[in-house]
Amino acid sequence: MDVFLGEWANLLRHWAHLIVGIGWIGSSFYFMALDYSLSKRERMNPGVLGSAWRVHGGGFYHVEKYTVAPAQLPPDLHWFQWEVYLTWVTGFGLMMVVPHYPFLFSNKQAWMVVALILIAGALIRHYLNRTDAGDDWGKFGWTAPVAAVALLAAIFVTAPLAPSAGGEVSDAQALAITHKHCTTCHAVNPTHEAFKEAPKNVALETIADLKKYAQLIYLQTVQNKAMPLGNQTAMTEDERAALGRWVRALK
Repeated sequence: MDVFLGEWANLLRHWAHLIVGIGWIGSSFYFMALDYSLSKRERMNPGVLGSAWRVHGGGFYHVEKYTVAPAQLPPDLHWFQWEVYLTWVTGFGLMMVVPHYPFLFSNKQAWMVVALILIAGALIRHYLNRTDAGDDWGKFGWTAPVAAVALLAAIFVTAPLAPSAGGEVSDAQALAITHKHCTTCHAVNPTHEAFKEAPKNVALETIADLKKYAQLIYLQTVQNKAMPLGNQTAMTEDERAALGRWVRALK
């Protein structure tokens, strides 16, 4: 379960970075386009470099750009700062994270997971937009708990099932399963034509290797069933369950 929750934490970090990054890049492109559309006009206020008229969503906007800050600024001055800060913070947190989440697409309820993520994403983006617009929190604050419930529901749907009971699995049996299904790719010298070295440098040729990568084996092979890739070696459910019992016995 710890590995599963860690995978969700990595996914949410990527998702947060994507959302705030879109906000930062979008606002940057908007102001670049705004600068190019500025024009000198008659009777401009002192200090104004240029102004632009724009239309969007049926509304008309009149924007002026000052070369330096005017003598008086309104109390509700909007700064585009959180998009930048949050993009940097979330990006820094992703430096050592690998974006590989088979627990999403290998789940039998993958359609529901996608729907819940879309709902949560739309609500979170709406929350950020209304916050930037300075709206009354009481009118849109409900979106935060609803988005949280949608995310929790997605986590619940993808949670691993309780392991099935079965007999003890020896080291030799676990190694035989990995030699049969895994070492064509995950070996120091792979025999699979698509690989010249072990993917991610993960070799599964010895008991020491299996113990070193036990949690990854459990996550990718037993829980997510993402490995073997495309199940090219036709690993059976009984073999997956046996590997799961062997890994759990290590604890």
